[in-house]
Amino acid sequence: VNVVPTADDQAIAKLLQAILQSTGWFIEPHVSVRQGVASLDGKTGAQEHKQWAGDLAEKTQDVVAVVNKITVES
Repeated sequence: VNVVPTADDQAIAKLLQAILQSTGWFIEPHVSVRQGVASLDGKTGAQEHKQWAGDLAEKTQDVVAVVNKITVES
């Protein structure tokens, strides 16, 4: 399977980064995208927020896979 994304990796990362920051749910969120694979890093206080971030990335156009490395701290 040859995947050719129509959106630029940098544009996807910038969009996801802005959304995560705007929620206020994450501490030091960081998003990187390489060849359509989105990597999420940072910290949050709830498992639901980590899951939400992963779901958001998965549903983003031209994201082919998600690596959710956000840690949950209580």
